[in-house]
Amino acid sequence: MLKQDLKLSVLWLGRQSRSQELRLLMLALILAVASTTLIAFLSERVDKGMQLQAAQMAGGHLIIRANEPLPFNWAEQAQQYGVKTASTAEFPSMAASEAGQFRLVSIKGVDGAYPLLAPLEIKTLAQPHTLQAVQQGPTSGEAWVDLGVLQALQLQLGDTLHLGQGHFVITGLIESEPDRGNGFYSFNPRVMLAAADIASTQLVRTGSRITYRMQFAGSPEAISAWWQALEPQLASEHRVLNLQEDRPALSNTLETATRYLHLVSLMAVLLTGIAVVLTARRYAQRQQASIALLGCLGSQRRQILTLLLSQLLLLVLFASILGSLLGWLAQNILLYFLTAWLPFDALPSASLQPVFLGTTVALLLMLGAAFPSLWRLSQIPPWRVLRPTEPPSQRADFPLHLLTGAAFFALLLAFTQDLQLTLFTGLGLGAATLSVLVIGKLLLAGLQKLLANSSQGAWQQGIRQLVRHPSLTLAQMFGFSLTFVIMALVWLVRTDMLTQWQAQLPAEAPNQFAINIQPYERQGFEAYLNQAGWPHAGLYPLVRGRIVAINGQDPASQVPASGQEDNALQRALNLTWQAELPPLNEIVSGRWWTANTLRNGEIPLSIESGFAERLGLTLGETLTFKIADRQISGQITSIRQVRWESFQPNFFVIFPPEVLLEYPHSFMTSFYLPQDQGAQVNALLNQFPSITLLNVDALLTQVRDIVRQATLAIEALFLVVLLAGILVLQATLVTSQPRRQHKGAILRVFGASRAWVWREEISELVTLGALSGILAAILTEGVAALLYVSVLKIPPSLHFELWVLLPLAGALLTFLGGLASVRKVLAYPPKRILSSH
Repeated sequence: MLKQDLKLSVLWLGRQSRSQELRLLMLALILAVASTTLIAFLSERVDKGMQLQAAQMAGGHLIIRANEPLPFNWAEQAQQYGVKTASTAEFPSMAASEAGQFRLVSIKGVDGAYPLLAPLEIKTLAQPHTLQAVQQGPTSGEAWVDLGVLQALQLQLGDTLHLGQGHFVITGLIESEPDRGNGFYSFNPRVMLAAADIASTQLVRTGSRITYRMQFAGSPEAISAWWQALEPQLASEHRVLNLQEDRPALSNTLETATRYLHLVSLMAVLLTGIAVVLTARRYAQRQQASIALLGCLGSQRRQILTLLLSQLLLLVLFASILGSLLGWLAQNILLYFLTAWLPFDALPSASLQPVFLGTTVALLLMLGAAFPSLWRLSQIPPWRVLRPTEPPSQRADFPLHLLTGAAFFALLLAFTQDLQLTLFTGLGLGAATLSVLVIGKLLLAGLQKLLANSSQGAWQQGIRQLVRHPSLTLAQMFGFSLTFVIMALVWLVRTDMLTQWQAQLPAEAPNQFAINIQPYERQGFEAYLNQAGWPHAGLYPLVRGRIVAINGQDPASQVPASGQEDNALQRALNLTWQAELPPLNEIVSGRWWTANTLRNGEIPLSIESGFAERLGLTLGETLTFKIADRQISGQITSIRQVRWESFQPNFFVIFPPEVLLEYPHSFMTSFYLPQDQGAQVNALLNQFPSITLLNVDALLTQVRDIVRQATLAIEALFLVVLLAGILVLQATLVTSQPRRQHKGAILRVFGASRAWVWREEISELVTLGALSGILAAILTEGVAALLYVSVLKIPPSLHFELWVLLPLAGALLTFLGGLASVRKVLAYPPKRILSSH
């Protein structure tokens, strides 16, 4: 029986293959699968590429750090899991030249396996004018340095560098060191040695401040298996580094870019889903007479339902195969043209997950859009053929729609892997749907009043068509306006996010940090920066304090398990005091202090949101710090969101003014030093010898690379969404074409000229597009504000240009898209059209 039903389904589809409804449904379904797989392939590969670049910047896929040498047998164990290892040791010390000049530097000893991932870029003594990418460190007796060392000590390649008791020949100039750390001492000018040479310097003694790192690299499966074996061996002094803690500027940029890629993916699924919904329901409506006729001929409801389900599954199978193939080809073509501008030698290959995802999207879209209507058709009694004007009840559809909606929400969640993004987008578009119905009815009511006393010309008649068929008009406005909303959202978020990135990383973004500025040097140092014309962030007081209690208890007993080994509990923090909220800080919970707050006797504290989340801190809790040999406590009254990627001085904890004034403190700032004025650093340090300058140019370049890469991915994905949007608009217009042909034929039978019919059709389409644009402008502002605040964490703003551009774009797009539809209205004789209806 099943085989016979399947054969009948194939024959039925073959007979209907010439029908416009089936072709349109197939086109929409193939577009949905192709768009989904294309976006999924692109997102997965670009996301993997950005994660790979982040791993290269960290030095490995897994990094363990400690203040004591790490076990040597870990490298042997890791090798058994197919994981490569490299070890480094880093510490600050003074370097000297033969002429007796000194400079605080950051010494890094590396073993023979370093670097694991991204190569070092250097200029060598043998080829001083050629930039070389090398996958090894210096050999014994050699030192590689960055430009800051040469400038500060007035050295050049081939000269001798003194480090403690060791003497090294400078054979390499480091141009790029991808895994440079984020600690203050990592920003000192770099000196790189072979790890075996560190002992000869005699600089590392008991109590020396030295950081050991072991980097691991391998496939995700190998790293996961190795981590399962390694985790039980970790001691309390071993720290697992993550990007958020080690490089918050890179982490925040990467997180925002990844969320946008997921948002575009979500929008693409919703956009193509609209086309499938419209075409599937139109297809189901056209099957009503045929299904009822089958009932008249004796077919049971189960047989009819099986027949309809078989058709749906065959359509899904065909669309999935063809759509996945088109999506795979399209992403390869796009990446072929984009690869030259991406900071990768080659993007990682994608998995088969996008294919399964595209198939699941097709299945759920068909079940959600077509199955409820076809289910209702299977329940139509034979006498419905004789009374086609009586509408079937839709009350039984609600459970089916509810179940499919829940399944589709689960699909979107799996697609984006972001519950908050999926939830807020779903809520926003749900509210948008209700708004379309409410505002759309109000707009139609307003049109009806305006047309009450107007003439009977072609333009007025076209607009009246919208009022005469409110259900159809609202359905088309729903499709058009939601399509405009999705396209506008992707464009707005893209534009605002790139604008924000560019504002945070201007050409003169701070590339130098100055610390250890003593209070008596404060005015003189600030005056020096102003006179030199170097833009700076202002001087911030800096106090070193360690958390010794939370709510009066041991910190370890007050924080969650995930925060037990947090770096903030293992070291002294940089504290500051401020009267006003610092730039690029935003209060997300609580309130900034006022004069009345300070008079209450309790010391208020403002803490950074990531710091609060990791340690499980909330408003009202108390923190106690040990500063030198004294303790001070304060109550958390506000939580701030900080833009780490701004390269401004940022702090986990801020105190009110003058509370810490009597404690030992210094000052710090960040400023921009033009590349061609690097030699003037020596003059600055000669005048202020106690000050330490930290060069963050390398980290700034890495953040800009991430931004550039994300920007290119965003541009490519936006083009995909734009193309999908245009095709959806066209599909929406084609679904109403049979009605337009029928109406045009009747008008021509009653004597209307072809020109009159053309004007009437264009008037209806342009008005429909303009009204949809107005609706879209209203909805876009609301949904965008929700996404900005709750998901992307960027400040919302009004976009007045939308209120002009969207109605104009809506009218233009429906006009251009409707030209083909209008031509078909006029292409056939009225007799042929009316006889087909």
